[in-house]
Parts: sequence; structure tokens; C-alpha cells
Amino acid sequence: MTTAESWTAGPWEHRFLTANGAQFHVAHAGEHSATRPLVILAHTYPETWWAWRHQISALADAGFEVAAPDARGAGGSDKTPGRIDLVTLAADMPAVAESLGASSCVIVGAGLAGAVAWAAAGIAPHMVKGVLTFGALHPAQFFRAAQPWNPQHLVNAARGLTYPRPRSLRTPEAMHTFLTRWSAAGNMGAANEAETYAAALSAPEAATTLSRQQRWAERCLTRPSGAPLRAIITTPISQPVWAVRGIEDPTNPKANWRADKRRTSSRYRTMEVSGAGHYIAEEQPDDATAIIEEFLAALARR
Repeated sequence: MTTAESWTAGPWEHRFLTANGAQFHVAHAGEHSATRPLVILAHTYPETWWAWRHQISALADAGFEVAAPDARGAGGSDKTPGRIDLVTLAADMPAVAESLGASSCVIVGAGLAGAVAWAAAGIAPHMVKGVLTFGALHPAQFFRAAQPWNPQHLVNAARGLTYPRPRSLRTPEAMHTFLTRWSAAGNMGAANEAETYAAALSAPEAATTLSRQQRWAERCLTRPSGAPLRAIITTPISQPVWAVRGIEDPTNPKANWRADKRRTSSRYRTMEVSGAGHYIAEEQPDDATAIIEEFLAALARR
């Protein structure tokens, strides 16, 4: 069992909790509030909770309870055997909130976790009060873009911008190359943490578990196993959604976001951050924090 003492110290507490049938490692900060939702900061592939290191304490200092979990299969969370689909990953988020004693939450998701946040809002509308995504599309768009027959996938593949197999990222050098490629030119905010992320991916069963998730993502739109997800994502959610894109994000052109406005019956807002690629929270941390705080303030006024 991994102990909290082995994790990076900071203005947060490392906790291990059970949710949705798995154990999760969570970096936790701030005090519980009966009037404010728990803020869940969900990282993307191939990172860990550490991707939100700049935002955790800032949001806690602003009066929010914050939880940055390692996703199932990543970091210190369970490496669940068998196929792990997006419906399971989505259900994990409100389950983590409930395990922390929260009655409501806001999910801030980056990349793949942004798609997870959309789905979580559909699964648990009683719990999820808002969705804020960084470099992420609605699951219908996200998984369509991952299909080999999709023109954007072919373009990204030619440019070396598709998700590599997890086993290929277990060295700091390979991880650094990947993170640099998906970042804004000259911005090393994410790439400088390559050693940390490569070490996490080298943990027992980590690469294997994430490979299973990746294979499911590539096949879910055309296989029977994707039916539960398709049922969830065809119905618009009722929560407000803000979608943030790094202007230099090479993986998704700006036009990809246009279709997502109809995915919610509430307010949908798009924003752009200059000097950032795919990893906005690390490339432009102050901007990311300010956007999250603005979103939370807007929710409080509803």
C-alpha cells in the first residue's frame, strides 16, 4: 500500500478513499462548506493530480474545498483489471465527492477528464452543479476525433499528435518529447514535469491499465460496449459549461468546439488562453486559476 508520506508535500493533504468500488489517491485542501460545492480538479492523460499543483492551494485560499484525485489507473489510485470505460470514469467523480462528504461538486476537467466531466454531469445531475473544461470536447466529439476514419484523426496522426501507447512514455525523455509537442511553443510548464509523470506511468500495472482505457476509447463508438456511453451523451445536460482552449493547442482546432453549445440546455461559454497549448493549467497557471475562480463566482450567482 502506498502511504501518504511518499507523496509530494505541500499545502494539501494526501488522502486515500474508497469510491465506486475502487481506492483513490486524492490531494485535498480547504475546509468543507455547506454552501459551496467541492471543486474536483481532474487531470488528463498521461498526467496525475500533480498537474493541478498551482491551483489547489489558490482555490483553497479562496474558500473552496478542493480535491485533485488521481484517475483510476493513474498515480496512486487503483489499477483496476479489465476494461474501464468512460461511464465508469465518469461515475468515479461524484463518488469521490460523496466519499469526501460533499453534497455537491463542480468538476474541472482537462483533456480526457473534460469529456469525463461532461458524462459525469449527465450521470449525476443531483451532485454535479457545473462543468469547466480545459482543452476538452464533449464525449461525442472527443471519441469521434479518436476514430481512425475521422479526418481530424488522420491529420493529427500525420503530425504526431495522437495519444501514444502508455508503455512508450515510461522514460522521462519520451514523456518530455510528448508533453512538449502538445504544449505552446517554448512553454515548458508541463514538459518540465516529465520525470514525475514518467515515474507514475512506470508503476506496476499503470501502463497496462491505461492501455485498456485507451483501446476502449478507440472502439467505443462502434462496439456494443459503448452503448451505455452513447445513451448518456445523446441527452443534453442541464448544468452550465465553460470550455477553455489554449490558443496554441495543436490537437483540436477552434472549430471543433462549435457543436458543443447544443450539448447543454444551460449556459455554454468558450474562452481562449494565449501562450498555452493543451496543458493550460501548467502552461498558464495564473490564467487557469483566475478562470476557475470566475466560473465558481458565476455559479454562486445563479
